[in-house]
Amino acid sequence: MKTGIKEFAKRFLPVPARTHNAQMYTLFKELDEIKGQQEQLAKRIERLLYRDILASTTVEVSWLNRLKTFESLCSFIEEHDPETIFSIVSGVLIYDSEQYTCSLDAVGGRFRVTNATGPFFENKQRYLIILQRIKRNLSEYKNLYNRLADDISRDVFMHHMRFRIIPIENYLNESYALSAEYSQYFDNDIITFGENEVFVDCGGFDGSTTREFTRLCSDYERIYIYEPSKESIVNCTANLADCSNVLIRNAGVGCEQKSLSFNEKGSRSKFVSNSIDAANSDENVIEIVSLDNDIKHPVTFIKMDIEGFELDAIRGASAHIKNESPKLAICLYHKPSDIWRIPKLINEINPNYNYFLRHYNLIKNWELILYAIPNEAENKRKLSGTLGT
Repeated sequence: MKTGIKEFAKRFLPVPARTHNAQMYTLFKELDEIKGQQEQLAKRIERLLYRDILASTTVEVSWLNRLKTFESLCSFIEEHDPETIFSIVSGVLIYDSEQYTCSLDAVGGRFRVTNATGPFFENKQRYLIILQRIKRNLSEYKNLYNRLADDISRDVFMHHMRFRIIPIENYLNESYALSAEYSQYFDNDIITFGENEVFVDCGGFDGSTTREFTRLCSDYERIYIYEPSKESIVNCTANLADCSNVLIRNAGVGCEQKSLSFNEKGSRSKFVSNSIDAANSDENVIEIVSLDNDIKHPVTFIKMDIEGFELDAIRGASAHIKNESPKLAICLYHKPSDIWRIPKLINEINPNYNYFLRHYNLIKNWELILYAIPNEAENKRKLSGTLGT
C-alpha cells in the first residue's frame, strides 16, 4: 500500500476503531509489510529474468567491450537484430542500474533505470526504429567515420553511436568534455577568420551566436541573420543594436521561396504545416527563403540551427557552398539521420571539405555540431599551427 498504515487509519477508520480495534490495525500493518516484500521479490525475479536473457543471447555483461572500437561496434550491430540488442541493453541497465543514469530525447529528461518500466522501456518502439535505421544505413555511418578529420571528431562520433545503442549519460559527458573548451560554433582549433568575413546566422534566436562572432571577429564585413520568431527578432535587434552592417530578416531558411505556418514558442518554436495549408491557418505565417536567392553577396561562414530544416537550407545554399566554399557550422541533432545525411549532402555539392564533430551539451544529445571546413582553409590553419610551434 502506497499510503502508510497510520495515515490510512487516520483517514478511513473512525476514532473508536483507531483506539480499540488493535487487531484490525495489526492486520493492515502486516498487509503493508507483505506488499513491500512482494515488491522486493518482484524486483529480484525481474533482475534474474534479465540475467537469463543475457545468457540466452550468448552475450556476457561485458558486451560493452564490443562498443570500444568503431569496427567492433559495427560488427555488434551487424550480428544482432534490434530486438536482441534491446534485450541485451535493457538487461544490463536493470542488472547494473546503480551505475547508469539514462537520458532520452523523447522524454526530455533524465532517469535511473530500476525495472522494466519507465521512459527507456516505454520508448521501445522509437529505440527499435533508430536501431533499424542504423543497421540499414551502417555503410553511411562508416563513410562518415572515415571522412572525419581528427581524433576528437571520431571520439565524439563514437560516443554518440554508443549512446544510440545504450542511452547512458556517461557517453554524453565524455563527448561534451572533448568539445567544451571553446564556444559552440567557434571551436578555435577548427575555425579561423580571414579578412572581410561575411557571416550568415540561420536560426539567429536572440542574437547571442552573432554577438559571439562579433567578439571573435570584430573586423567582419557583413552579417545576415534569419529568424522566424517575431519575439526573438525583437530581442535579437535589441541585443545587436550597437553592431554595424547587420541585416536581420524575420524569415526562415529552406530550399525555395514559400510560406509556412509557424508556432511560436521561444527557443522551441517550430513550423507546423506546409505552404498549402498556411493561407488558412490561425498560426503565424512566415516567409521561407533560400540563401542562394536572398544573398547575392559572397559569404564566408554559414551557421545553421533551424529545427530540422538544415537539409533543405543546405540545398537552398548549394550555389554559395559550391562556388564560394564557406565555412559551415551545422546542427546534426534534430533528426537521427542528420548525422550522416548532412555531411553526405555537403560532400555531393562540394567534395573539397574537411569534416569535424563537436558536442556542446553535458547530459543530452543536443548541440551536436558539424564543422565543414574547405580544404584550402584547413591547409592554411595547419600551416599556421606548424609555423607557430
